[in-house]
Amino acid sequence: MRLRIFALDPDRMTKPVLTARTPYLIGIALLTTLLTWLAWNTNAPHMGLVLTNPSDPLGYYQWLPWTFLHGDWSALPYVHYLPNGNGLSLFTMGVAIMQAPFFLLAWLYCELAGIPATGFELPFVFARLLATSFYGSAGMGLLLAVLLRSFDGLTAWVSAGAILFGTTLYYYTVHEGGMSHVYSFFLITWAIYLTYHMVDAPRWSRLWGSFACVSIILLIRPPERCDPVVRCVRRSGTESIPYDATRVVEMLSEDHDLRCIACAMHLAASASVLENADRLLVRFHLR
Repeated sequence: MRLRIFALDPDRMTKPVLTARTPYLIGIALLTTLLTWLAWNTNAPHMGLVLTNPSDPLGYYQWLPWTFLHGDWSALPYVHYLPNGNGLSLFTMGVAIMQAPFFLLAWLYCELAGIPATGFELPFVFARLLATSFYGSAGMGLLLAVLLRSFDGLTAWVSAGAILFGTTLYYYTVHEGGMSHVYSFFLITWAIYLTYHMVDAPRWSRLWGSFACVSIILLIRPPERCDPVVRCVRRSGTESIPYDATRVVEMLSEDHDLRCIACAMHLAASASVLENADRLLVRFHLR
């Protein structure tokens, strides 16, 4: 009987615990905690109205409880009633899709705690506040990563901080987190981030991530377009891409993955055109 002794390679046994993304993840977690705490205390005097106030946030949010808990879209509370008596929601599902993971966690908590869930209890309020804070923080992390590609650390940090605390982004994160602004900010920033990295090193994961970003952006706010993404891209971090048809055609002829992205964005834009046409028909009908 032979006893085989294998040499152990320390490099294979140990994997680095900290990666280049670790500081971003820690920063996002800390900023999410801070913004959630600020939102909770800011909305404390009127916590019962955070999800029930009849305005745009309810229009975006109502898809979740009436999909998962009630299972009846015909009973949506914040709708426009047509002449035939049926209710028509004028709000898209993009924000609800973004909030869905947090909504499901709140629902799971209610089930475990024995709390009857209608979608408007305190755990769901906290989930909504947490969702907005997370997407705002994640968007800031992505924005900082994009800025650090072209600027020094001080300029990037000051710019990111000024955007968060010096613009209406803070208001729509802490005070009016149910609106669509923070979710659009996160998705557009993520789309820019993915576009940079897709040009540097094309991967299918980045391709499908870009397609998902564009699709949900259009679901949240159909008028949004992807021109800013194309304008800001730098190939390999050095050569600027001119925004003209000739150069775009050359890029698409050289790179199969970029052709896939163009097709995906074309499909998403086509969906937006169809949705806008549908809205025009609805408005014409309402008249």
